[in-house]
Amino acid sequence: MPEYFPRPVSPVAGGRVQVGLLGRGLAGSLSPRIHTRAAALAGVDLDFRLVEAERAEEVGPLLRRLHDEGWRGLSVTMPWKRALEPHLLGMSPEAISIGGVNLLLRADQGWIGENSDAEGFLRPLARRRLAFASALVAGAGGAARAVLHVLASMPFVEVVWVRARRPEAAAALVEEFATGRGRWRVLGWEEAPEAAPDLIVNATPLGTEGLRAEEAPCPAEWIRPGAACFDLVYRPRRTAFLEAAAAAGAEPIEGLEMLVAQARRAFEAWTGMPFAAAALEAEMGLSGPGRGED
Repeated sequence: MPEYFPRPVSPVAGGRVQVGLLGRGLAGSLSPRIHTRAAALAGVDLDFRLVEAERAEEVGPLLRRLHDEGWRGLSVTMPWKRALEPHLLGMSPEAISIGGVNLLLRADQGWIGENSDAEGFLRPLARRRLAFASALVAGAGGAARAVLHVLASMPFVEVVWVRARRPEAAAALVEEFATGRGRWRVLGWEEAPEAAPDLIVNATPLGTEGLRAEEAPCPAEWIRPGAACFDLVYRPRRTAFLEAAAAAGAEPIEGLEMLVAQARRAFEAWTGMPFAAAALEAEMGLSGPGRGED
């Protein structure tokens, strides 16, 4: 794959900006609502569409057609985040490190792949000025990879537990992302950490509306007062995990915050125009301590 050269995006000079979300089973996505409202606030004529691909062999021809039609970019969700590399001109270093693509930017001859999952995860933590010595991450998929990528960059993180139903998948992530600084270890699904973590992240589908909605990524007794609990699930907004966090006196962080942060990265890359994060978060009921423009 050619070396990746990041290039600034010029503001949209005029005309309609055609973008969308590529994935499967997209009917409940909030992305059209978020991007359409952001475009209205920025004065951009933007057409955001849901683009379904049922099978992997559809993806390459679909991307070529959208490029030929002049589309400016795409967000990418499951199950295609890790299937796009053969169809791209290049990938950003972050996308390569995380091992997947969730954002496509138009280039003259094709698409450049980026990944905004790490930024989406980091922004809600940074705006709260959270520093934590220990973290537990439940999950071993693409979302967990982005979370571990961020944790590996934080010098103040001393202990990281990776909890997954498949210990071999968790072990592979520990081997890949552990920096040699601090203690990284696999936590079996039936094991408990030696101490209650400062940060617990749900990077599994547990708690998703219509899919094990009553399940949580860890027992409630692992949540201590003053900890932070970040659920990457955003449907429903208040998952069983976040309800348990609030009941324990921990700080719940909604997955919707990550979704909006990812939308911000995509919108500004596609249009070159500012994303009205504070206004959008207020309209979506996300205003409050630790939130706002950053």
